[in-house]
Amino acid sequence: MSEVEATIGGGERVQLTINSGSMRPFLRVGDVVELGQVTASELRRGDVVLFRYNNQHIVHRIRRVKGNRLVIRGDGVYRRTELVVRGDVAARATAIIKRGKRVEANTCRWRYLTAFSLTCNFIRNVWWWAKGIIKKVLGIK
Repeated sequence: MSEVEATIGGGERVQLTINSGSMRPFLRVGDVVELGQVTASELRRGDVVLFRYNNQHIVHRIRRVKGNRLVIRGDGVYRRTELVVRGDVAARATAIIKRGKRVEANTCRWRYLTAFSLTCNFIRNVWWWAKGIIKKVLGIK
């Protein structure tokens, strides 16, 4: 991944194939994410980024910005979040390729896919929360 970071740092864009479901439904296994250079001050809530975490490189979405700290989570992840600093972000998504169709960042289609993905995440979170309450009430483990 150091080669990828060096290429991006040189101003070029890099395409990576997604190999996990942690960003479903926004990104599925086999989709391609195009990544480009970003400065720490440009990072915003909602950006899809490549970042370093526990000796891995991960593509997830920024959920919250707290000064120099970022709360990051995959769209398909129920509870776990990653806490990183802005300097851990290596790149920001500039486009995705889903089923052979290119979607540029910050277009209407991108915003629709983001809204759909985050809505699915919200519904899934409510479902798991309700399921936990029901299990407690019924005494099920």
